[in-house]
Amino acid sequence: MQAVITKDQIPIIDPEQTIKEASSIASALANIVNKQNLFTVITNKTGAKNKYVHVTGWGILMAMRGVSPCVTRCEKLDREGEIAYESDVELISHDGRIVGKASAICSSKERNKAGQEEYAIKSMSQTRATGKAARLSFSWIMKLAGYEPVPAEEMMEGEEQKKQKLPPAAINKLPFFKAQRIN
Repeated sequence: MQAVITKDQIPIIDPEQTIKEASSIASALANIVNKQNLFTVITNKTGAKNKYVHVTGWGILMAMRGVSPCVTRCEKLDREGEIAYESDVELISHDGRIVGKASAICSSKERNKAGQEEYAIKSMSQTRATGKAARLSFSWIMKLAGYEPVPAEEMMEGEEQKKQKLPPAAINKLPFFKAQRIN
């Protein structure tokens, strides 16, 4: 059972100092993301081109914040006629605190997943959960860096969106932990 955090346990921060530190991180992150082409450009229905960072780029942001993703659950779902996995990911700080978490599903019935092997469906559920957990905790820093505050992997290709072909995210390069908490 998770401990309840009371308002007196939340540190009072200096907003100007917080933005200064986050802006420094955002600037360094933008340099890496641009240099290594870790984003996909998606054109929305109004014609605006928006940059969405791949989970690899979000992993760099997590590392800059002293956080690593930990897959705590990856379960095959019992659904007739499809392969589907649901994964839970927690973001663990260097001192063992949980600083974020999320769940995500991937299914072979999705538009671009039909015919994919089971390992790819399983892996994408973990990738999506990792990206979502990072977004929930750090989207504001990603926005300061000049990118959309949603991982590219969460964006689904629709009729009004056209993805440019850029290198896919390399989730296997992220520093994953085995599911074990430090108490």
